[in-house]
Amino acid sequence: MTDATLETFARSLLGESLAKYWTPAEFAAYKSAVLTNIMNEFWSLLLPIAQDYEEKDRTAATNTVDLPATCFKLSRFEVAATGQKVKFIEDDELWKYHQTEDENHCIFKGGKIMLLYTPGSTETKYYRIWFLPKLTTFEADDPATDIPEPLHPLIGVDIAMMAKIKDDQLKAHLMSMRNLFASNAKLALCVPQAQDFGGIRDFSGDEEYD
Repeated sequence: MTDATLETFARSLLGESLAKYWTPAEFAAYKSAVLTNIMNEFWSLLLPIAQDYEEKDRTAATNTVDLPATCFKLSRFEVAATGQKVKFIEDDELWKYHQTEDENHCIFKGGKIMLLYTPGSTETKYYRIWFLPKLTTFEADDPATDIPEPLHPLIGVDIAMMAKIKDDQLKAHLMSMRNLFASNAKLALCVPQAQDFGGIRDFSGDEEYD
């Protein structure tokens, strides 16, 4: 779907082909909220097919590293030249590394990666950050942020559902349609390539991507 087709689809479900009761501004707001929710729901399936990486400098006298501007969920933080993973520790473990110079562990602080040591020199593209970017486009203007097609119908239905909630007229058939599209999207996205197919299983919260 293109943006225009998505709006046509969603407005058709609402029973208005042209903006009348639901304004373009409201439609855009619903779409933005729905995209955030879809990313929250499907991140584990989107990560293998949409993940990207960005290389970051190690800067002298600076013990923080900024996340990529388009990062939705971080997958892995590593030393670029060796692939050595820099592991994140829990905040209640920080005391173990107090006044130490540890290059193999890090922590989140203030929306940044905080190193457990202070580099003495600057090295260009020393780190590599793997991450799931925010997916926001429908028309493949930027493949790095394009939303996979299996999610397009689901997004359209979710927009219609959010719009219907506005006038307390959410219908059961929209919920049924939503469940169908969500189930189909999970089946389509769970295997990055057909040649990798080895059976379908649910993603477990105990799993993580290294």
